[in-house]
Amino acid sequence: MDKVNIDSFYYPPDIASLTNEWADGTKTGEPSGITVLDDIFKWMRGHQNGWYGWSGDGKGLMFDYLSVVKAKRDNWKFCFYKQEDMGSFKYADGSIRMTANPILNNLVWTLTGITPYKHIAARYNKPQLSLQQYHDSMEWVEKKFFVVYPQDRQYKNVKDNLLFMYEKFGIDVFLIDPFKALILPDGERGDRQMTNLFADTKEFALKTNTCFNFISHAKSMTEQKEKDGRYKVVNQFMQLGGSAWDISMDGQFSVYSPERHLEPNDPKRFLFNLKQRQGFELVGAMKGVYEKIKFDVFKHRFYFDGVDPIDGSLSPEKKKEQTIVDFTEPKNDREPKNISDSDMPF
Repeated sequence: MDKVNIDSFYYPPDIASLTNEWADGTKTGEPSGITVLDDIFKWMRGHQNGWYGWSGDGKGLMFDYLSVVKAKRDNWKFCFYKQEDMGSFKYADGSIRMTANPILNNLVWTLTGITPYKHIAARYNKPQLSLQQYHDSMEWVEKKFFVVYPQDRQYKNVKDNLLFMYEKFGIDVFLIDPFKALILPDGERGDRQMTNLFADTKEFALKTNTCFNFISHAKSMTEQKEKDGRYKVVNQFMQLGGSAWDISMDGQFSVYSPERHLEPNDPKRFLFNLKQRQGFELVGAMKGVYEKIKFDVFKHRFYFDGVDPIDGSLSPEKKKEQTIVDFTEPKNDREPKNISDSDMPF
């Protein structure tokens, strides 16, 4: 039998390191820049996250918004593989080529709060970005956001492309949207194949010290309503291969539109943290829900308790509140509420 090197697999207590952590504290997750979300959401390097929600609930929009805030706050860089948003084509060099225009335009819209789309500005009598504003904001976006669209969607090839982007541009966060855009080994999407893939992406996140994210759609909307007509909150167990998601993801998040059964375009949103590995000890965020979110379709931004964290502007409702003199004791009702396992939507 070959000689075994115990140092390759056995990790005894590092007393010096443990003492430093005791004295100085352990670094926790990176703040999102949205104070009211600190209890339920933080960016965590070396972690991988699953993001869920019904189609149209705004999970991609929420991820974009959080990304713009983090890029502005801490200069982080993001790499997106968004298969469903690659909707523009152009004819160049004798062939049809796909472009990332919709993705980049939407990031510009979120960054500025003003639409770059002429037809939207005209239809709703809203301002359009000036050409100079558009160029300036796009210059910022292209330095922080990198869009890839691998021609070969086999997982190994996509992973190689992402590794190249990391080595060339120093990416901090990766997003694959949706997960089904990947072609898995052997073409199967069973628990075993998905668990193996997620183990590999987890190792990728650890080795590159990045945050890896997947957006995933529920298997079906059939029989997914409560008795009062509300759609259920989408969780990891409603995904194809649900046990693989539950076991493998470090963070499980769901974006939920509570009144879509009454009005598909209702602006209210909830953000659930369904599960957070090492949340209390290391991440600084735990399971819970924040409910005071509204999406402004014209600004392409979210208000959190009536405040837009990107520029500090107030929603119309919040402005009305501040015009009323209140002589009662101030109430701190902006904190996310932590909820027990029995309250979670699964």
